[in-house]
Amino acid sequence: MKPAGRCDESQFSSLVVGPDGAAYVAFINQQFRGANDGFRNQYLISRVDPDTLAVSGPFRAAGMIDGEGDFPVNALGQPTLCGANFRLNSAGNLAIAPDGSALYIVFMDNRNGSSFPFPTSVTQVPQDSFSCPEGTTTDTDVFIVKSSDGGETWSPSVRVNQDTPGNGRDQWFPFAAVAPNGRVDVVFYDRRDNPRLTHTYLARSSDGGLTWTDNRVSDAFSDMNRAFEGGLFIGDYNGLAIGPDGTSYPFWTDARTGTPLIRQSDVVVDIVTP
Repeated sequence: MKPAGRCDESQFSSLVVGPDGAAYVAFINQQFRGANDGFRNQYLISRVDPDTLAVSGPFRAAGMIDGEGDFPVNALGQPTLCGANFRLNSAGNLAIAPDGSALYIVFMDNRNGSSFPFPTSVTQVPQDSFSCPEGTTTDTDVFIVKSSDGGETWSPSVRVNQDTPGNGRDQWFPFAAVAPNGRVDVVFYDRRDNPRLTHTYLARSSDGGLTWTDNRVSDAFSDMNRAFEGGLFIGDYNGLAIGPDGTSYPFWTDARTGTPLIRQSDVVVDIVTP
């Protein structure tokens, strides 16, 4: 039996380089919490000195409610959402302010949703129902944490998506970037407009991640259960880049053209002015 608190797996690494040449690597670390509690993840970050290559850390940035008992599972026994059958993970990314004054990590978890004793499967019959047990729901949200001291200490998590808290609508696969003026943008999938169908939203903060506004950037719904791989896999992340003038370029995997017979996914980009 593994001891509780042991570092078991580290993955989904994200690298940024500061203006002084220091490299920062954030990654998800899976922790075994004990036989009755299974695993949950935490975000850790390490710093690499540009001159000596000495590594400091890892420092703990955030804990996540994303273990075996926090999500239902799909047809392959992998974490998923109510009303879905695709594989899910809580990873986001690490972003840095252009002047190096702040680091940000985004992620998602199900702290505002139901618990699901492992393994609780979504319904596979009738086809495409993928419902959870009566009285339960996922309610995943996107969160961000900030460090102003090179990753050694981190702020409490702030909820990024601005739909009504506790509404049972999911947000997932966030990706953050920082504009030249310090504005923070986050792109993510969102079901606030429909409990089963997905839009893509872009959130923005002009006060270092304390408060947020968000707007839809996709112009058509995607049914992610009609994506490639039979709806079991929709990719693991989205992406976002910001130009020198502050224009944002969010991009994502879009399944608007998929049908029950022909599973289809495409990559879509939008242009959002400052």
